[in-house]
Formats: sequence, C-alpha cells, structure tokens
Amino acid sequence: MNDGPVDDRLKRALEAREYLADLFLVLHLDESSSGFAPDGAGPSPVLRVPASLHALLAAVPESSDDVLELMLLWAREDTRGMSGTDLGALARSIRKRYAELREARLCRPIADEADPAIDEAIARLISAQPDARGAFSRMLETVRTSTVTLLSVSLRSGMSILMRGRDLCRLLRDRIAQLELPSKVDDLADRKAALFRSLYAFKGIKGTKVFVGLALSVTGIWVAAPALTGAGVVLAIVDP
Repeated sequence: MNDGPVDDRLKRALEAREYLADLFLVLHLDESSSGFAPDGAGPSPVLRVPASLHALLAAVPESSDDVLELMLLWAREDTRGMSGTDLGALARSIRKRYAELREARLCRPIADEADPAIDEAIARLISAQPDARGAFSRMLETVRTSTVTLLSVSLRSGMSILMRGRDLCRLLRDRIAQLELPSKVDDLADRKAALFRSLYAFKGIKGTKVFVGLALSVTGIWVAAPALTGAGVVLAIVDP
C-alpha cells in the first residue's frame, strides 16, 4: 500500500483511543476476557455505544430481557439452539460484562443521531413492524436506531467503527467497499498489532484478520461520502 491520504487515515484509525462500537461486537461481550489491556500495552481503547443500545443493556432487566433475548436470537447464530434458561443466562452475562466495562469507562454511551439520508436508507433495510409495542418491534427499532447512529456519527465526525466479524456489512448488504489490511506492511502492521494488544481480548483474537471499509453505500445510495471526504474507517475483527 502506498503512502498517501488513505494510509494516513488508516494510521489514525489504528491509533485511535475511541471507536464506535458495532452492535454485533457489543452482543459478544460475554466472550471478552476478564482483563483489559495486557501489561505494557497502554490504555485500552474506549467503545462508544449508541444510546439506544446502551439503554437496552443498562435497563432494569425485567423490563427488557425479552427484547435483548430476541436481539441475541436475531444476531447470533450460536443462540439458535439454546434453551430459554441458557438464553436468559447469556443475556445476564452480557449485561454484567457491559456494566463492568462501563465502570472501567471502557464503554460509554454516545447520543443517538440520524443523518436524513442514512436514516431513510436504513429504514428501507429494516422496516417498522405493525405492532410498535411488541418485543420484536422494539428489538428492530433498537437495531435500526443504533445502526443509523453508528453511520451518522462516523459520517459527521470521521470516527471509526470497530466491528466483530462482517455481520454489520451483511446487514448493509455487503455494500461496504472492503480492502484487506496488509499483514506485511511494517508501519501499518505495527499499528494493527498495537491496537490488538490494547483491546481487551475477544475469543479467537489470535490469528484473526482485519479488513477496512473505506466507503459506505446502502441500497445503492452513497449515504456516507467516499473515504477521503469525511466518513470514518471501518475496522473489523474477522474470525479465522
């Protein structure tokens, strides 16, 4: 990869201290390690979580367990065969882990916002349900609002989105232009290694690949400007 504006943006993204947290990453917090940054790795990056998703995870469980459990069934294939008891235990584990990270100030809510073009495009991908009071409708509304917030904040501020795997890309119908982050380009590789050392570890982090998205397009509409004119970089931890 040649030096230039794209390289500069990747370097800034890999050295950032704050990232927008993709909802799929947040829904796998049960897989994160009990510790944070390894010794000598420096401070752990902070995950900024959309207020809509934060409200669900920080709510009194009795009022929102059904919504969180439906979201886990929707977002995680490994939950499909779970019993109701196991699914409830997983939801509690994620809430507990989120509370620990909030206490450590490694997860912080960020206000929901909606760029009009992004809001319109995501509304076409995730349509509203007739029963707005039902748990499934409330779950979809949380997914929709948090996704719109991620893209809108990234577009406005240039903040990068940290994802677990490619699930957000699939949600957006694979319309994120992808480039594989080189593994043998010394400068970028060093920054990538430093980021992974400072991130609290996720299961399977060793041997993972990282890809970057340099532009966003949803349903054929460019809702975030091409990479060099403002939108943030997407960094995804991809399972082997």
